[in-house]
Amino acid sequence: MKEDSLPRRPVPVLVRDAAEEQRGSFFHLGIVSEKGNRPAPNQDVSGWVWAGELSIGVGIADGMGGHKAGERASWLALGAALQTLAGQSETVSPRERLAQAFLGAWRALNEEAKHDPAVRGMGTTLTLVWLENRQAYFGHVGDCRLYVVKGKECKLLTEDHTLASELEKTGTPLFSREELSGCRHVLTRCLSPMHEAAPDIDSLSIEPPFRLILVTDGIYPWLAVKEATFLLTDDSPLAAAEKLVRIARERGGTDDRTACVMDVFEPTDEKLS
Repeated sequence: MKEDSLPRRPVPVLVRDAAEEQRGSFFHLGIVSEKGNRPAPNQDVSGWVWAGELSIGVGIADGMGGHKAGERASWLALGAALQTLAGQSETVSPRERLAQAFLGAWRALNEEAKHDPAVRGMGTTLTLVWLENRQAYFGHVGDCRLYVVKGKECKLLTEDHTLASELEKTGTPLFSREELSGCRHVLTRCLSPMHEAAPDIDSLSIEPPFRLILVTDGIYPWLAVKEATFLLTDDSPLAAAEKLVRIARERGGTDDRTACVMDVFEPTDEKLS
C-alpha cells in the first residue's frame, strides 16, 4: 500500500490468517498470521492503527477459552485497544494512552461476556506498541513477546507472565523438562471479562533506525534470539515475518503462528532493509 493511501482516521486494521504490509514516512510494517495444526480456529491476531503523520499503534494478541471464545477475545481486545490508542487527545501522555488502551480492551471483553454468557471464560494476551514522533512505548499482558533489533543486537523487551517465569524468578526448582514445558503454558496474567489485569508499561530509549518484532508463543520457542538477529536483519519486514512463521512451522510448531515486524526510521532515512 502506498504511503499517500494511508487512512487518516483511527480505523484499526486487524490481520488473521493473512499477510499484510504497510508503509509510512517513518515506518515499514509487515504482518503474517497463520493457523496452527489444530482443529480450533486461529486465536492469534495482529494489527495496526494509523493515528497521524508521526503516530501509529501496533499490537498482537493470542486468545484462549475453547470453541470460538479465544478467537473472539483476541479480536475484540486488540480492535478495542488500537481504537482507544488512536482515539485519545494529543495531550494524553503515551503511558496513559497505553493504560487507557488496555482498559478499553478489558471493557470490550466485559461487554461481550454480558451479552453472551457462553464466552465468560474467554481471555487473551495483549502486547501493544505506540510510536509517537519515532519514540516507542509499549504495554504488555501475557506471553506474547516484543523484541527490538538495533544493528546486529536483539533484545527482549517484555516478560512472560507465565507460571514458569514466576518460578524461575523465585528460584523454585523444576525437576523435569515436562514440568517446565507445562508451566510455560500457564498464564499468571491475561485480559478476561472477570479480571482487569494491570499491564507492564515501558518505553524504548533508543533512536531510530531500529526494528521491532512482535510474536505469539507459536513462534518464539522455535527460534533463538541470536538466530533471529542473524536471519532477519537483511529481510524486509514482511519477508522477516514470513520467515518467522515458516521456521516455526517447519521445526514442528503446532500452535497458531503470528509475527509482526516493523522498521522505524527517520523520515529522511533509507529504509532498513
